[in-house]
Amino acid sequence: MSSQSKFLCVSVALVGFLALAGCAPSDKPTASSSAPAPSATASVDPDPIYSTDVFGAPAWSVTAAAAPVVVGGHVVWLDGETVVAVDDAGQMAWTVNVEHVEGPRAPSLRLADPGTLALVQAGLASGGGLSTSGQVIRVTLVDIATGEVVKQVDVPNPDEVLTVDSSLQGLVFTGGITPSTPGVVVGGDVRSVVVSPAGEMREVSTAAEGHYPIAAIGEHVVWMNATLYPDSINTDSMALDLPVQGQVVFSDYASIVGVSDGAGVSWVDLDAGSVFAETPCGPKIPSSPLMTGSTDGGFVVAGDALLNVEAKTVTCLTAGEGAVAPSMAAVTDDGSTFGVTPVESRNVLAVGQADGGVEAHDLSERQSRALIVGAVSDLVVHYDPQTGTVTANPVSAGTEERARPSPIRLE
Repeated sequence: MSSQSKFLCVSVALVGFLALAGCAPSDKPTASSSAPAPSATASVDPDPIYSTDVFGAPAWSVTAAAAPVVVGGHVVWLDGETVVAVDDAGQMAWTVNVEHVEGPRAPSLRLADPGTLALVQAGLASGGGLSTSGQVIRVTLVDIATGEVVKQVDVPNPDEVLTVDSSLQGLVFTGGITPSTPGVVVGGDVRSVVVSPAGEMREVSTAAEGHYPIAAIGEHVVWMNATLYPDSINTDSMALDLPVQGQVVFSDYASIVGVSDGAGVSWVDLDAGSVFAETPCGPKIPSSPLMTGSTDGGFVVAGDALLNVEAKTVTCLTAGEGAVAPSMAAVTDDGSTFGVTPVESRNVLAVGQADGGVEAHDLSERQSRALIVGAVSDLVVHYDPQTGTVTANPVSAGTEERARPSPIRLE
């Protein structure tokens, strides 16, 4: 990481954000169970999607309409514009149906905070009552535990300037140059909108405020200065002289972010406003908006790095010098990590070891096409994109009984 001091700051809570003119929340859609319930069975697939020396037979299986994500102890996926969730026993937990938004981009799921999921749609929304039709980014916020719709908000996007950028963490929608200031950015104005987990919105003008948002982490907003060569991260609430430079590449969606300049990772506690670890491991480019955490929230895995959230320690997972860095996609409550990692022309199952080492397990052709998508309780969730089959498999005896890996601490 660069030793040059840069600023990384934390914003105040989004609760105080001003509502945009014309951005009043629409009527809440209702959570319903009208969508077809996925089938949950305890049967064993005759050609199972798991490595038999690591995972036991599936505790349950369902069929999903799309690739699922594992959040808040639930396995969740999109079926058109219906959000479907099953619990850690594979039983239907809830569904949420939303109105269609006509647009070229498919709806997507994001985390607003560890307990709130957001369905994001962009396109033309039909008017109703006194409302007129118009281009919007619609955000439907759902309580993961109950399936209750917290709020639905329509962010006006009449010029279709705002975009849904998958590289940005949280509910940040930033645009190009507005029609009034076309062309080069310096001295121009970029419109951005941030939506909080509670559904509060704030519109940001770079011309007026001198920065634009690059991440929304729970109740925190992280900003980049609006210059030709932005090299520092700031907020409008405080300035902290922290030795970090780069971009926010992953987070736990509560208060922890990883900032990378492409060489290493600085781990920042936004609540404390400090860097608590610097590591060579962890993603160096923006990772999925949905990070992988354990069911109890004690651990977050990011590529080849394991974070103990309470202890604020990071373990680099490695199979040894010269080995391919594992791509971990699941972490159980005891800190065990699992992921399918490409090695040359094949995929192997990587399993995090006690001392931070990694075991590699060969996979059959069918097993290697399955994705590990997370963990619920002590079950590791797999998804086969060819069949839509989702299985939740227990970890075999002996694999899960490990001592804690040795952490890397910031001296």
